[in-house]
Amino acid sequence: MKKIMLITSLCTVAAFGQNPTKVSEYVNSGMNEQSFSIESVRSEISNINTSRAQAQNITLFSTRATFLENCGNGEFLTLEDFAGFTGGPNDSVEACSPIIDASGDNCFLEGEIQEGVVFTNSLADSGGNMVFFNESTTFGVDDPGVGADVFTAFTIINFTGDSPVTSVGFDLYSPLGDGGPIDARVFGETGLIETVTFDVGSTAFFVGIVSEEAIVSIELENLQGVIVELVTQFYFGSCEVLSVDDRMLSSFEFFPNPAQNEVRINAETAIQDITIFNLVGQKVATYFVNATASTIDISHLTTGAYIMQVSSNTNVGTFKLIKE
Repeated sequence: MKKIMLITSLCTVAAFGQNPTKVSEYVNSGMNEQSFSIESVRSEISNINTSRAQAQNITLFSTRATFLENCGNGEFLTLEDFAGFTGGPNDSVEACSPIIDASGDNCFLEGEIQEGVVFTNSLADSGGNMVFFNESTTFGVDDPGVGADVFTAFTIINFTGDSPVTSVGFDLYSPLGDGGPIDARVFGETGLIETVTFDVGSTAFFVGIVSEEAIVSIELENLQGVIVELVTQFYFGSCEVLSVDDRMLSSFEFFPNPAQNEVRINAETAIQDITIFNLVGQKVATYFVNATASTIDISHLTTGAYIMQVSSNTNVGTFKLIKE
């Protein structure tokens, strides 16, 4: 297996005649963020998809802790941590085959990747490779992960097991530091379930998704086509979004939903606080309730879908709230 190690010399840049078009070339050339021209890659891309969609058909979780808690503390999930790779030290980057799965490739031996999940990219049919990042202080990647090697390709995850997958959680990176919006397109057997856009940088951004419909694939695409959609710590399995009763928040209800200016809440046990997140996981409002009944003001929120996290002592419920 050819190992591509981080080096400091820029002497190989001239061999490309232009900026590298692959992550592995970028690293092998020793180029840094300042010497890499994002605009030169953008100029080669046309018909960029700039569509957006609110998350109304899936439930999002903005932290690993709440996602795992919803799924029995991970009991109903399988973790692919990409730890089977043994071909290089920290900070190494490897060009892999176009498809990474349990059958093995030039980065992973047979059986090192979990059964039932396939990592590939939009240019795999024409030879577009995947890329592996080991733990990297240079690129700020906390755990091993994989993504599309070609900058203009996007990362695809397919689920191929016999058991349906309804729940997926992972850390998402843009390890070369450019950052920007990444679309997560979630597909079921009948087509697109939902598209959600996340603003991802060079540090870990957790994405947790639970769908009522079985998920067959997820596409991760930077809308500008110039960054790596790298996934690490990848959980997949099947679990439902637990109701507030499942979390022992007895008889909790909130209304109206959709709402324009106010949301009324009622519960048999005292609600400690309510936190509202937007669909990119940013906290937009917190209400300290400490009561069984209250009204929260949402008039300052923009129209769209939100995640409402309700806490009572050590118990947490997560709900979808629509602002009209």
